[in-house]
Amino acid sequence: MALSTSSVSVGTVKTALGTSENGVIALCKSNKCNKWSGTKPFQSSTFQFTYAELVAALKAANFGLTMTGYSTAAAALAAAAGGSELWPHAKPAGTSSQPCRLGDYRGYNHNAPVPYSSGVTPVPGTTGSANAAFEFDVDQASGAEVLASQANAIKNGKWVLLWRKTTGTAAAVNGANVSSATFPFSLTVQDLADAGTYEACAAIYANSQYYPVPNTYKSFQITFVAPSLAVAWNVCEWNAAMTEVSFEIAILNSSNSAQQFAAHTVTLRETTSTPQAGVQPTGSSPASFTTTAVTVPANGSAVIKTGKFTGITYNQSKQYYVILSGTQITYEYTAIEEPEPEEI
Repeated sequence: MALSTSSVSVGTVKTALGTSENGVIALCKSNKCNKWSGTKPFQSSTFQFTYAELVAALKAANFGLTMTGYSTAAAALAAAAGGSELWPHAKPAGTSSQPCRLGDYRGYNHNAPVPYSSGVTPVPGTTGSANAAFEFDVDQASGAEVLASQANAIKNGKWVLLWRKTTGTAAAVNGANVSSATFPFSLTVQDLADAGTYEACAAIYANSQYYPVPNTYKSFQITFVAPSLAVAWNVCEWNAAMTEVSFEIAILNSSNSAQQFAAHTVTLRETTSTPQAGVQPTGSSPASFTTTAVTVPANGSAVIKTGKFTGITYNQSKQYYVILSGTQITYEYTAIEEPEPEEI
């Protein structure tokens, strides 16, 4: 529940923040303050506000947040990827030019949500054709109080999608004006020619600057598959003692002509999390094999590798996958089957 918009006390603010800190200055500088609340302590030389004046002054001061703009898409995307806090809370210093006002906590909402979030849907392409794509979705949280459409630095800007392959050049895709955007909205990048790791984030372009938006950065994989070829996991299972993984991998060819399949890598991967759609499992790789190149007959199949990963220390808190990766199959993976319990 938000605090009163008419008056607050040291006690009510302490309770809202869940802190034992005492005194106006300590509370105005508290790290327990939720920066996503529409009202909160901020930097201003004014000593006293009515509530209406407080709300207006906070919007003029970007809700008391430091919104840094960057002159290039690359710099803005790098800032989003770098892990540093975007839009940090600029708290008052407690000086004559930046007094601490307990009244700034009027209307404070400790449960105000992070305003924006994103999701990405990669679309695989086919080898030899620049037809891979991804859709980037941006949503605004229900009950959000720090809104781009009301923050002075960015309210007259335009939503943009910043993206690049991690080894490539950053680019921007324009979206709706901040003042008229409706949520959720999607921005799409098409005709990607290369497989690999990509990154993207939402930003707002205003006053010739890119402002990366917190909580919207994503890193993801774009994959390409060989035309007419598919992977078949004939075998991929643990032995009864859970110390070895046996596998047999075949390539299926659905075309009317024979296809050459190059050598690829088969990797055992152990991870503590379930992989997201479009992203291969991440974690440690205790072992790997290299397949040999084969010719896959027309409308037929060819086994490219049969083998065992041995000496594995099974950990029931982890998940295990076998991954096939290379030039024609960017990556395909399957979970390792566990043995059926013996009947008593």
